[in-house]
Amino acid sequence: MKSFEELLVEYGLVQFGRFADGDGEFVPFKLNLDWMVSYPDVLAAAALEVRRHFLLFERSIHEFERILCPLDTLPIATLVSTQTGIPLVYSRGTGESTVKDLVGAYDINHPTLLLANTTTGDGALGQLQTDARRVGLLTTYALVLIRQNNDEDWQELNHHGEFLHVNSLARFAISKGVISEAFMKEVLRFTAPPIF
Repeated sequence: MKSFEELLVEYGLVQFGRFADGDGEFVPFKLNLDWMVSYPDVLAAAALEVRRHFLLFERSIHEFERILCPLDTLPIATLVSTQTGIPLVYSRGTGESTVKDLVGAYDINHPTLLLANTTTGDGALGQLQTDARRVGLLTTYALVLIRQNNDEDWQELNHHGEFLHVNSLARFAISKGVISEAFMKEVLRFTAPPIF
């Protein structure tokens, strides 16, 4: 079975090059994680990585009573939920009140795993965590599949972990001849922690 990182690069779910972001700035990579739904083997590999993550840190995924995710992570979160039997709550991301935005069965004081594809850099995951807490979903751990840099989202999450950093995906892409060492420097420059 191919590794999660190998599948991401092979199927173009992580691409390296010059891409314009929403602000018209150029970035050296593009994440197409919403395409995962079209690749069952990638979803299965991602779900396996979730379970491995908790084994690696000698924790049980069953310490959580709910899984919480943003809409873009719904396919993976659904698979993890069905494999573990942990109920899922997801955010529609509509900006409505938390009670209207969150979909799923929940009440107060559920230890909750926040599962996300990636940090967005705009504080959205931290806000989701805060909003969920207001209705009783106590995010005790946040797990992000791919971290891009040390952005606001990452700093605000409680007890967080990651599977992959974009830098490790770039190193993998070098080993497969997808990008050059010189291009890796562009990726590192982009993902470096902000200097204040």
